Amino acid sequence: QSTGAFFHCIYTMGAEPSKIIVPVLIGTVFVFVLCSVCVYKNCGKKEEDHHHQPTWSVFHHSLRRTRPKDSDPFKQKNYLFYKGEIDFEPDGDYVDAVHEKWFGKYDLLECHHGYIQWLFPIFESAGMSWSSEPLGKEEAKLIRDDLILSVRFLKSYKLFLDFLGLELIDFKTGEINRNAIWKPRYENLNLKSHNNLRISRVLMSLGELGFERYKIPLVKHFKKEILKNNLLQNCQRSLQEYWIPLTRPDDPGYKKKTKEEPADREESIFFKHLEDDSLEFQKILPSLMSYGSTNTQARNTQPEDDDDYLSNDDSE
Repeated sequence: QSTGAFFHCIYTMGAEPSKIIVPVLIGTVFVFVLCSVCVYKNCGKKEEDHHHQPTWSVFHHSLRRTRPKDSDPFKQKNYLFYKGEIDFEPDGDYVDAVHEKWFGKYDLLECHHGYIQWLFPIFESAGMSWSSEPLGKEEAKLIRDDLILSVRFLKSYKLFLDFLGLELIDFKTGEINRNAIWKPRYENLNLKSHNNLRISRVLMSLGELGFERYKIPLVKHFKKEILKNNLLQNCQRSLQEYWIPLTRPDDPGYKKKTKEEPADREESIFFKHLEDDSLEFQKILPSLMSYGSTNTQARNTQPEDDDDYLSNDDSE
């Protein structure tokens, strides 16, 4: 019917449909090719910071709003995924399988644009994956209150840190450092700016799933690398305009961006088990420490005072 109405309009304007069909087909092919090129650029070549919404992001944003009719925000899909009861789509797997098979698969982690929404769900948005859902506040609490699920989330964090060229040094404080292959990973991060948006998402997810204390050490590390060591210079804008503000809950724009309330920043049960050195924690600690073959410590050290480090003065 819509096609008939289209040609009816053509007739009323005095144009012949035979002269219109070819330009319409050419235009359709052009749009398809343009979108394909944008996807390629999104995966590989350097482009504008995705925080500032390039043309493809706007186009894709409209596409992902068309979700299946049976999409239900109350299904708690993020909770079920972390429980290991469902896999993620598209082209995904169950959470334990992702941790086992995807660690160190840098090309896959770079070009797959669906996993990040599932490993790091947030209140704000389901992201670029049509099959994912925004994190519900009830399911966020369920994840925070479950040791096994919190450990799975922590493994997701270690997987993504490795992708960035980093490793978690201390479970208590969230301290991180460069890993053994940081140079090529830094080069990748410096060139492919869509990862800046991923880092913003990870920061928000850390805060909403009980690992708020890990946010400052991560941003502190980036600030040191960018402003002191003159590395990752293409990330400086994201650092100053997005990452640092995401460590400041009292900032006027923080709640608007994250949709967090103070209760949403409740700490994960993981830290209670860590401090008590519970039997449950002793059982899961070996697999957590060995995951990714890093040298993470489980020591109960106190985090250093970071209040001044993330100030507006970027001359440090």
